[in-house]
Formats: sequence, C-alpha cells, structure tokens
Amino acid sequence: MRLTQRAALWLVRSVILAAIAYVLMVAALIPRQGQADGKGALVWPVALVVVTALAGAFFLKNRIQAVLAGSVLAMAVVIIPLEWYFGTASQRLRRAHERRALLPVLRTSEGDIYPLHAPWDFAFGRKWLTSRGAPLLPLGGLSNRLTGLCAVDGAELVFTSDEHGFRNPSGSHGAGDADLVLIGDSFAQGYCVEEARSVAGLLRSRYPRTVNLGATGAGPLWELGTLREYGAALRPAVVVWLFFEGNDLMSLDVEAGGLTGSYLAPGFSQGLRARQPEIDSALLARADSMARSLSQPSADRLRRLVLLKEIRARLQLNLRPPEGRATKPAGVASNLQSLTAVLQLARQEVDRWDGELLFVYLPDFQRHSRDPLRPSGKDTSVARDGRESVLAAARAAGMELLDMTPAFSALPDPLLLWDRGQDHYNKFGYRLVGDSILARLPRWLATDRTLAGAHPGIGRRPDEWIQMGGSRPWIRQTLIPQTTQARPAK
Repeated sequence: MRLTQRAALWLVRSVILAAIAYVLMVAALIPRQGQADGKGALVWPVALVVVTALAGAFFLKNRIQAVLAGSVLAMAVVIIPLEWYFGTASQRLRRAHERRALLPVLRTSEGDIYPLHAPWDFAFGRKWLTSRGAPLLPLGGLSNRLTGLCAVDGAELVFTSDEHGFRNPSGSHGAGDADLVLIGDSFAQGYCVEEARSVAGLLRSRYPRTVNLGATGAGPLWELGTLREYGAALRPAVVVWLFFEGNDLMSLDVEAGGLTGSYLAPGFSQGLRARQPEIDSALLARADSMARSLSQPSADRLRRLVLLKEIRARLQLNLRPPEGRATKPAGVASNLQSLTAVLQLARQEVDRWDGELLFVYLPDFQRHSRDPLRPSGKDTSVARDGRESVLAAARAAGMELLDMTPAFSALPDPLLLWDRGQDHYNKFGYRLVGDSILARLPRWLATDRTLAGAHPGIGRRPDEWIQMGGSRPWIRQTLIPQTTQARPAK
C-alpha cells in the first residue's frame, strides 16, 4: 500500500475514532440526576449502540470507511457552526437569568447576599437534587441568610431569611405557633416592596404571629407542597391562599410530573422541616457551581457547544424539559381539574387542625388594560376567562372566597396599582389586598392580636435597599449599603 493511501486510511480511521470518543464523552457529561421522565436511563444504551456501529466500520471496506468519515466531517462542519450561532443568540437571555442568580459571589459591607431561591431553579419541580440517597426538592430556601429579592434602578432589595429560607422573622416556625399562614407566589412573598408594605407585612402589623410561606414563581402544586411541609406544623387558625389569575392556572402545566406531582398523593412528604441542613448544603453547592460557571464563561460555553445543548433544545431532544414550559401543555379543563384536586387536598390539610382557609383571587394587569395593543409578553386570556371556574373550584373545596377583581375594577384607574413592569402590584395594590384580607379575618380571629406576643426575631434587621456601586460585573463587586428603607430615587 502506498504511503499516501496509508495516510488517507489513517486519517479516515482517526475521524471514526474521534467520533467514538465524542459519543462516549457526551454520554458521560450529559446530566441525568433528578429527571421526571426516566430518559436518562437511555443515554448509555444509545451511546453504546452508536459506538458499536462506528467500531464495526473498521471491519468494512476502506471505501465505506472513507464515506463514513466524510459523512461525520460533513455533519461536524454543519452542526458546530449552527450550534455556535444558536448559542450566541440565546446567551444574552441566559445571562440575564444568571445575573439575577450571581449574588452569592458578591460581597457587601453587610455580608454576602445570596440568591432568591425560586421554583424555576428546579424546573418548577421537574428536576431535583439527591441528598443522602433520597430525592430533595427544596421548597424553602437558604436559612438565616441575607437574600436578594429584586433589583430596581441599580439597587437590590434584600431581606434576612428565616430558619427555613422564607421571608419571616427568625423563630417563626415553632410548632403550633401561628395565627396566619400566607400561601402563594411572588404576590405573597411581597416581590419588590419592603416587607412593611407587602401583604404579609400588613397582616403581621395586626397579627404578629403571621408566617409568610410565599415563593416567587410558585404554582398551586408547589404551594400545596409548601403547606404540607411547613404550614401543617404551624397549625394556624387561618390559611390565606393567594391565587394570581395571570399565571397560576397555567403553572399547573409546568408543574406536572416530578416531585411536585407527588404532592397529589395524600400524605406524601419529603420531611423538609427536618432536612434544613441538607437543603442549605445543597443550595450553597449549587450557588458555588453557578459562581464558577460565571467566573469561567469560556469553559461553560465550550461545554454547552460540545453537548449541542441549543440544537437539542430546539429539536426537543434534551433529557429535561425546558424550564418554565410544560412538556405537553394541557387544556383549561385539565388544569381546572388539577386545581380542584389541589384545593381539595389543601382543604383536607387545614381540616386536620380545624383551621380556616381563605382563597384570595388576584386580578392580572391585562384584565384592566384599556389598550388592546399594549404588549404584555404573555397570554392571560385563558386565565381571565377561567375566573368563574377557578372560584367555583375553590367554593367546591369548602374555602371562603375573597375575589379582589370587583375592588380593583371599582377604582377610576386600576392600572395605578401595578408597578412599572406591569407584573406585580405596587405598595398601593398590596395595601388594597392586605386591607381587604384584614377586613375578613375578625370572623375567625380577635380583631387585635398585637398584644399576644411576637416572634423572637420580630426585631431583626429590617429590609433595606442596597445601592450597586457603578456597573454590575458578574463577580466580586463591592456594594455600598443604603441605610434608608425608602425606595431608591427615580
């Protein structure tokens, strides 16, 4: 065999060997932990089939080997630039999310600020961690940490989390130690307003033993799990469940499957109250991993390129469903059926200690928008049209109802109750909701419980706005504390 033929054959076989090595590397690198659909179990069998087929090419004629190597090179020439293009197009959006989660690597004169733990961090319950051999889906957050809630005009609103990562005074989770428990998403958590101006803060001003279990981004299944894991031990006289028409009904699509779906089984629990050290360890490790990714963007970009993450996402070949999106969107009827089951289970939980459950329906911005051309970035028409069905489901579950829609509609300009982003209420919107809830509570609670004693942490460090110094790089920025609790100057 001539030298040029040997070199050509060596090159052909090198390409095939490189393809085998690439398949094995991808199989080893693709994450499979905590998946709801079991596709991860297929990774190595599929990889071994492909490797066996490629290795079998060495026993074929040289011409066939050359055709195979040429096909592999052709695919690489097409796929790699395409993946790079898609990766560049999506990098800005991905970085926008990571910038919100970069806080653990920032330092302030007041201490480290940690990220707000939210359901989207775990694909709304469809992926999870493993701790001590058992699945772990944190529904709370990092305990007793300075936590970043939101950013406005270059300033960050921070609060000190309680012993389970929620926005409460430390010591709020004593067994049987609550008058009120607030369940919901960002509207319950009080997104982007100081605590005193949030719904929980307003309730706490009258009933000091109020515990806020709200989590930004939570949907009904996540909230049911939170009630079972944390609310049940508190045995509150009243549970206030906030339902936002803008996305709560649609969230049931996203939350389908995974550990969140397990809460539809009566009695299912992860025992999260007793696993806080595990939760803290897992979330700190995750924050450190993200910090390393942000500090080494080139390595992260290369890893995504090797795994063809963007192309697989567009072809729906990712092992995990995209975060924030349902694998198979359900119809309104199916979501209403799921909501009915969730609310009935919530009612059963509260009945265990003879508590009351108040269901509060919160209207969306688009319901009151007078401009049909105003861009909203989301379709809430289905949620709005299902209002009566949602209220009927709550009524059938035996809940007391408080529909805030008439109160909002009665105002000359309801749009003034929303923040500038049109996603959440401002302090006036929260005030209207809080006052309306307070007007209903005397049915079950004494009209004034302020002398009944407060939690030990009631005098903790208050919320504050921390002003960012100049631009906001992705790592290791020193912040300048702003001691006033007033909203940053516009």
